[in-house]
Formats: sequence, C-alpha cells, structure tokens
Amino acid sequence: NPIRSEVVVGMSIVASGLVATLGRVMVVPHERAAGEWQAEWHVLPQLAALCAGSLSNCGEVARHLTVDIETMRRNLGVGGGRILAEALMTGLAPAMGREAAHDLVYEAARDEGDLVDALRRRIPPEHAELFENVANRTTYDSYLGEARRVCEEGLAAWRQASRPTKEVTR
Repeated sequence: NPIRSEVVVGMSIVASGLVATLGRVMVVPHERAAGEWQAEWHVLPQLAALCAGSLSNCGEVARHLTVDIETMRRNLGVGGGRILAEALMTGLAPAMGREAAHDLVYEAARDEGDLVDALRRRIPPEHAELFENVANRTTYDSYLGEARRVCEEGLAAWRQASRPTKEVTR
C-alpha cells in the first residue's frame, strides 16, 4: 500500500525535526535550567507516537507484501543485464586481472542490447570458457551481491548491542 509507505516517510520527516529539538535541549546554560526539560515533555511523547505509528504502518506493509517473481525478473532485465555487471566483472577478474575485467565489462555495458552478448563479442579467446561459466552461473535468481554479508554484519551488530551488560557491584 503506497499510502502507508508515504505516511511512514512523513512521520520520519517530523521525527527528524523532533530529534533535533532533543539535541538542542541537551545544551543547558546552568546545571538543569528551566525550560529545556519542559521541552522534553512535548518532544518525547510525540517521538514515541511517531515511532509506534511508523512501526505499525511498516508492519502492515510487510504483512500484505506479495512478491511477483515474473514482474521482478522482467524489471531486472530492462537494463539488458547491466545490473549483473559487477558479478560478471568479479567472476572474470581472477583470470584477467581486476582492471582488465573492469574495462572489458565497462566497454560492453556501453553497447546497446544485452550485456552478456556484448561481452561475448569482446571476450579474449583464452577467457571464453571462463566467461561462459561465469555467465551461466550469474543470473538474476542467483546473484545477491553483498546482501548476505550486509545482513550478517547487521545481525551481528544487533546481537552485540542487545547483549545484557554486566552490573557493576560495589
């Protein structure tokens, strides 16, 4: 539902302004002067409500999300396979060298039509078999780029941050 997504964006805009207010009230002229802490009474409940509303809307969006595999595949193919350029380059780099593979893929990507076909026309004969192997295993369905690594790092950071801290005893 695009409306729910738009609501979340709007809430985040308002929340960012409120967060700036919290930064301002941390600057106090003398100990805990009057005025700053009263501002927190207005800002914190609004931030909590905006966060709760955003989470609720995001949950509804996720709950009703459907994946149309054929449409996704068609959309990925609109660029003639250029979305796979990085994967093709990194597959060729061990044999050709990173810079040579980069230059080859870059030049092929400038051609009209399908990237794999453009690479086939340019690939040096000594790397043709390697290229076919790389091209056959580099598909929209199989290539995730750095997504797995990014997710694993995010989960590790979350686990680390959510570990209970030891209490200090006297």
